[in-house]
Amino acid sequence: MKVHKLEDNIVGTIILRCDDACTNLVVDKFYWGIEDGEKDISYNFRMDTSDFYDPNTIANRIRNAWKALTGKHISYNDIYVDDIWKISKFRDELTELINKEM
Repeated sequence: MKVHKLEDNIVGTIILRCDDACTNLVVDKFYWGIEDGEKDISYNFRMDTSDFYDPNTIANRIRNAWKALTGKHISYNDIYVDDIWKISKFRDELTELINKEM
């Protein structure tokens, strides 16, 4: 029996890299099977980072719970891009990915 993986169903991927090259916003377009003769299209947005910060350790979970209780913002990653050309290119690539046929 063949096991289907997400990688088998990817239609396309685009990446927006932050200016300091430590974080990427990755958008994947993929499909899951066929419903009513059409493929079920989905998108996956993820942040890839080179940070060594691990939010899943006990100490960091306690720290984040305390921040949430005291109303402070909890931020795991962000992408800083001040080049309007990169933003425009990402927008165009995202539009192209949305319109891409399988």
